[in-house]
Amino acid sequence: MGFAVNKRTVRAVVAAAVLIGVVGFFDGVVTGTADAAADPIGVPAPPGHRTTDFTSINDIVVDPVHRHVLVSDPSAGRLVALNYDGTTAAQVGDLPGADGIVLSADSGTVYVAVRDKVEIVALRADTLAEIDSYRLQDAPSRLALIGSRLWYTVTGSNFGVLDLNSGNARLHDHGDYNPWSGGGALLIAASPTDPDLVAVSAGPGITSGPVALYDVSGDTEERIASTGLFPFDDVINFRGLEFSADGSRLAVGGANGIGFLSAENLSGAGTIEMNGSIDLDVASNGWLATGKAYTAGFAHLLLVPGGSTTVAREVYLPTDSFSGGLAGLAWEPGGDRLVAITSSVLGEESLWVIDSPTKTETAIRLSAPASATRGAALTVTGTISGSLPPGSVLSVRRTDLESPNGVALAPVVTGANGAFSFTDHPPAGGTVTYTVSYAGDGDHKASSASARVAVSQAMPALTLTPNGTVNAYGATVTLTAHLGTTFRNRTVAIWANPYGSDQGNRQLKTATVNSSGNVTVSLKPTRNTTVSAVFAGDSRYAPRTVTALLKTKVSAATTVAKAYRTAKIGSTTYYHVRKSVNPVFTTTMTYHPGRTQMLSFEYYSGGRWRQWRDYKRALNSAGKSTYTLTGTHKTGVRYRVRAAYLPGTSGDSLNHPTYGGWKYFTFTK
Repeated sequence: MGFAVNKRTVRAVVAAAVLIGVVGFFDGVVTGTADAAADPIGVPAPPGHRTTDFTSINDIVVDPVHRHVLVSDPSAGRLVALNYDGTTAAQVGDLPGADGIVLSADSGTVYVAVRDKVEIVALRADTLAEIDSYRLQDAPSRLALIGSRLWYTVTGSNFGVLDLNSGNARLHDHGDYNPWSGGGALLIAASPTDPDLVAVSAGPGITSGPVALYDVSGDTEERIASTGLFPFDDVINFRGLEFSADGSRLAVGGANGIGFLSAENLSGAGTIEMNGSIDLDVASNGWLATGKAYTAGFAHLLLVPGGSTTVAREVYLPTDSFSGGLAGLAWEPGGDRLVAITSSVLGEESLWVIDSPTKTETAIRLSAPASATRGAALTVTGTISGSLPPGSVLSVRRTDLESPNGVALAPVVTGANGAFSFTDHPPAGGTVTYTVSYAGDGDHKASSASARVAVSQAMPALTLTPNGTVNAYGATVTLTAHLGTTFRNRTVAIWANPYGSDQGNRQLKTATVNSSGNVTVSLKPTRNTTVSAVFAGDSRYAPRTVTALLKTKVSAATTVAKAYRTAKIGSTTYYHVRKSVNPVFTTTMTYHPGRTQMLSFEYYSGGRWRQWRDYKRALNSAGKSTYTLTGTHKTGVRYRVRAAYLPGTSGDSLNHPTYGGWKYFTFTK
């Protein structure tokens, strides 16, 4: 498959999905049309992107095992293996004039005809590492493999066979008459159904010429039929020779179209007229693919069903090349995937990998209610496109909380215009997904679609106590989560999320509630903490989360230094300080970066305590701050002092407002 073209670069395109319908094209836009027999179904492909560089292309073969596209580049003297996404998987050089390629049936070995070295090279298909090479008498061109016999054509209008077991090669003996005498390299094809039958024809560069069938069962080849000159005047300058998948016909492509011949006696079996068949290949399912010259901004791939002479589908590959646009094509062996390479006038090439172009695209559309009541009737309607006959069967699957892996429902059958519907009574609540699928057939692609319905769930009773309590720093708090009636899930998770970004939400406990529906947990909060009780829900009861806030004080205490004694005034103990001494007040408080404490002083006058002064003091990394009271101290006055943590004012808001105990002092002579 393929013919030589001079190129500079390659672009790659993967056509992962194709649009099948009775369509025409205007500037690349798909539009409707009428008679499928008169106007083939169009299969458009998306635009490409550049990948690797080529200087020429002679042959293309698809390796389905390694998912490689093997391309011979004779001008650069190399073989390149492209991945299906267009990237280069491997390449090997030192193959000057690399021409025909053939792949072993197990995709283990690829054979390359190397004209300028007059040999055939065997390479590992996965890495393209050389396995062996076979020296020949004449420069090889095209290849065909039958078991351990590798058939090849040569530039001297002949063909030969290489025994891969012995490594011996010989040319065919035409005897007194060579039907292609004086011509160039020939084309050769092996029958897919008869291991003892090969076909040989004139090749590119010969205006026209014979086609011959050979029985190759013996030690020498016996010509069993030949055409003389090809009987169809409108098929000349052959570029492709292929057997049909059932071995009953030969297809010969060239300028002006394709001619079909009986594989028994080479009698005519019809033609396809076009402005030039640029390469051709036959898939294992019988479909023939060929290309025709550039028209209206596209290179065209034409697809013909097995046994037919009517083009049933066309693939439109965008290209700006006026010299053919198509560098070659090949089917993936054993599959329905078509590979092609197109070219542009700038020497840029595109790799196209088109999945199932012989099948009509189908598409399922579903309509379902956004919400529904659990256990109540719920109806889903839909349509499937692709001109399926009424009575086509679609499978239905429901996925929900009770059947996370899905459960099959009764299949549905299409009516007129592909319409269908089904009714279900969803047993589980939550998100219920209905998936309708069509398995596909020989003429239609598979497809599926899903619809999601929010099915109602009951709201369970869930409480968490205590809530809103104010707790001492580090005091033990026991919380109880209570879960009411549910269906199957009786598990509650309890989480604690302390205030601030430096501590994350952490799980305290996950447990099944006891016979009273309770789960308890204890913790010692050191800052305000939001505790959550989480019920994940089940198929009939909705998920629910409730929270409780544990307000937590800081630890705060103040000491007095430089007093000479303590003594009571009334029932209150006072620190007594000489008026000539400056007392020192040290506060110890729970530390947090940037935290300050508020030191408040009051004096007693007129029968009540009155505010005197406040000092905002930073805590060191040990959680301490020290303040020395200086100035002229009055004797006979009673004072008191305390430290306070005030959210926001004290540099953060992690804890509940906390006031330390009062310390009382007075000055004496």
